[in-house]
Amino acid sequence: MNCSENRQICLKYSITGYPTMILFRVLTLNLHSPCFENNYQSEVTSVDYHGDVEFKPIMSWLSKMSQENLNLVAGKHNIPVELVKDVRLIAQFYTKKYILKYIPRSLHGRLMPFKCFMDLCELLFNQVECFGTQANDVEFSNKKKELFLESLFFTRKDGLNVTIFQTGLPMKHSLDADHFGKGIPFHVTHKYDISRHFKCEDNTIKCNEVALKFIREHSRLPVTYLTSALFHSHQKGMSYLWEKPVLVAFAHTDNITQGSKFLEKLYELSLDIYTDINVAVVDVDIYPHWSSLFVPKDYYTADRDQGDFDELYQYPRFCMIELGKHNRAAFYPPLKINEHDRSTLHTLKHEDMQVSLKNFVQLYLKNKEALLVETRLF
Repeated sequence: MNCSENRQICLKYSITGYPTMILFRVLTLNLHSPCFENNYQSEVTSVDYHGDVEFKPIMSWLSKMSQENLNLVAGKHNIPVELVKDVRLIAQFYTKKYILKYIPRSLHGRLMPFKCFMDLCELLFNQVECFGTQANDVEFSNKKKELFLESLFFTRKDGLNVTIFQTGLPMKHSLDADHFGKGIPFHVTHKYDISRHFKCEDNTIKCNEVALKFIREHSRLPVTYLTSALFHSHQKGMSYLWEKPVLVAFAHTDNITQGSKFLEKLYELSLDIYTDINVAVVDVDIYPHWSSLFVPKDYYTADRDQGDFDELYQYPRFCMIELGKHNRAAFYPPLKINEHDRSTLHTLKHEDMQVSLKNFVQLYLKNKEALLVETRLF
């Protein structure tokens, strides 16, 4: 696309540098889809490419971003224990053969096709990880057109587990009940427009829409594990990330695994500022190059000694960013100006991290322009 001729489209997608590559994923629905109303086709997911403009890395990225957002596995025991993303969905299915043999005739033709779960996962691309497996006593099959959902489970990285729906049981008990939110200090109870006795098989479109709403409303954790793909994705359901500033902690894997003291302190801080900003962590061992881009624009300069660059690799360190702007950030520890009038970074000392970071966040919210600086394009 020529941005000189199509300025409005380029402005819409915040294209400011050239060349720019964006991948678009669109949900395709049949006219009489049993899964979602046709208006969901307008929910376009766009993913920015920020790598080297060379054939191999571009094709590798394109292949990865074009994959189905779903893994079909034979048995729950084959689903990894550790969550890669903050949220995981697991759908258990019946096969057509099993339905004909064991499921009451009154339910034939009313169960949700497996295609609906695929559509749900597509609408949540890069936000959740999806797995499908057979229900108890059902023989595994990968013939998706002959599979129908028995149940859908929601799992979050902090240990929250919810059965969103199960064939034969009312949805309202699971979704309106406060029991799964007890003990979670940031939990907010949501209401859903379904009757007390509504079951998923009564209306699969309504069931899917309620499931999507529930997932989007419960996906935000006090601390989000930020991946490059999630950061560069743009979609309607990510408003919980886009509408507020984000405090990003760059840290090694050991610092952001469950049980680490650093993560515990960061979690405590995030609860205090949960309503004002989002808090996220980036694993610098997984994303070393991407992490290195969150620096002032003039950080790498010819008149520096090589040893000066080591400041960049002292972790944990923090940036305050707006997810829609990829070349501005506020830094903590704060910037200092060296003898060559170049921006550099203080060494981070976080014995009093909770107090000093909270002060930094409050300063940012009062006057962010005083703290924001131009950075490399991240």
